[in-house]
Amino acid sequence: MGAELSIEQRVKREVALLRRQDRGLTREIARMEREKQVLVLKLKRFAGEGRMELVQSISVQYIASKQNIGHLYKIQGQMANVTQRVQIMKSTEEINRAILGLTSTMKFINQTMGSTNVMQMISQFESEVSRQEMLGETLDDMLSGQVDEVEQKELVNSVLDEIGVTLGSQLREAPNGQVGTIQNDLEQRFSRLT
Repeated sequence: MGAELSIEQRVKREVALLRRQDRGLTREIARMEREKQVLVLKLKRFAGEGRMELVQSISVQYIASKQNIGHLYKIQGQMANVTQRVQIMKSTEEINRAILGLTSTMKFINQTMGSTNVMQMISQFESEVSRQEMLGETLDDMLSGQVDEVEQKELVNSVLDEIGVTLGSQLREAPNGQVGTIQNDLEQRFSRLT
């Protein structure tokens, strides 16, 4: 004979066999469904002709055909269940193999690096994270603090420029010397209203 097959090869062979049998069952079910339809047509024809002895005989065949088709569907379902279980076992075995490889890799890393080096790396990482958090809080405090008037004007101007409003050019066009006369005029109008 030959060398004995590995577990993977056996599983592969059995899954292929199950799939082949499933295809065969599907073909058989389709054939039996066609035969059942032929029986239905015969039943209708003989019942229309009044040949009741043939109708009884074909009715027995029809019921047996229906039961056989149901039985084949049940077998097909069981085969699908077995195939799924084999696939689950295969996946579980692959996961176990991967975990075993990871464990050996971790063991090798621990031997080469030593636990003190790992602990030092962890503490450096933690200190770097805390330093970044403190820096972030400092920046947040700086950004959320009071903004002086010049920065505020620059901010407003940049926003207005961004949306297309040119406030600076409009303010330059306003009359400079007439502010006092405009104010006097407004005060006079207000005094007339009161």
